[in-house]
Parts: sequence; C-alpha cells; structure tokens
Amino acid sequence: TTLLDMLAMKKTSVHEGEVRVNGQAQDQGTLRRLAAYVGQEDRMPAYWRVREAVEFNAMLKMPRSSVPIRKAVRDLVKGLLEEFGLSEVADIYVGGPRLRGISSGQRRRVSLARGVAARAPILFCDEPTSGLSATDAELCVRSLRAITRKLNILSVVVIHQPRVE
Repeated sequence: TTLLDMLAMKKTSVHEGEVRVNGQAQDQGTLRRLAAYVGQEDRMPAYWRVREAVEFNAMLKMPRSSVPIRKAVRDLVKGLLEEFGLSEVADIYVGGPRLRGISSGQRRRVSLARGVAARAPILFCDEPTSGLSATDAELCVRSLRAITRKLNILSVVVIHQPRVE
C-alpha cells in the first residue's frame, strides 16, 4: 500500500525519489491528470444509485456537456455495469449504515467501475479484494482485467495474499 501510494503521489510524508511515466519525471499535478486511484475504502453517498455513482465519475472527466458526449457517457457506463456484473443492480441504492443497499462485493465493483469511468490511462487500485469472499474477489479481478485491457488502461494493483487456511 505504501509503495502504491508513493507511485500515485498520495504520500505526504518525506521520501526520496521520483515517479517517471514513459521516462519523463512527473509532478503531482500531471500525474493526477494521468491517473485514477481506487482506495481500500468504498466511500460513496448511501443514496446514490449504482448507475449514478459510475455516471458521476464518467462525467467529471468529460468535456462540456453535449448530446454526443452524454451518449458516449451512457454507452461507457452501460459497458462498465455489464462488465462488472452490476447491470441487475444499476437502479439500487449503494446503501450505507442506515440504508440497505447492494452487497459488499457489488459495492467494491462499483468503486472499481468508478475508477475506470474516469478514463485515466493509469489506474491505481489499493487492495481491491480485501474483505471479499473468494468468489467476489475473483469476479472483481477478472472484470478489472477485462475492462482495462479493452480500454487500454494500465492497472497497478496491490493484492495481499490470503492465508492458506
């Protein structure tokens, strides 16, 4: 996690070294335009619906709204929901402590879809499988791999190996 945070320039503590992309040293501002970061915590408003959560991130990175742009966003979001296995819960609330919503595995996939929706060429993912069942963890990783290949996104993922039990 610390290495990932340093590569993504998220660490504020004193450290040495530089981050290079294609041989060019990067500053924090440039890297923020090139990269998206999906942290360990799935922080989203409980009253967002799954589709709204993904659309929000997609719209943040798009140029000013126009009909072709909105259609492109709808198509991107539809593809992400399908790839991450979220189409069936697209209109369900994300949920939270006081509102019943989607499962923890679905919530994690929404976070990953939001990261991909930003359409950054580099996607940093900090422990995307933590706390998930083996089935949900595999689904997350398979979906992330397929969609980042399809969209030509470099994904840098930290996964802690589970204990053998």
